[in-house]
Amino acid sequence: MKLNPLEQLIRINDKEELEEIKESLFNHIIEWLDEKRCPVCEDWLEEYTKHCTICDGTGKIYIDYSHLYNKGVLK
Repeated sequence: MKLNPLEQLIRINDKEELEEIKESLFNHIIEWLDEKRCPVCEDWLEEYTKHCTICDGTGKIYIDYSHLYNKGVLK
């Protein structure tokens, strides 16, 4: 039976291996995601921003650029 990556993470009992995977995931997030202000609610008052359904009230969106690297646009 082949497990998906999340199931593999859940089943890891080795703390050292789990830390390596967490570090790898963190590095991937930092490398590929760009944090931007939410274009929908950036001009809203703060009390209304928390109701934005696009950014879930955080005022931020994250753009994943990894697909551009895979196609050779970014290097």
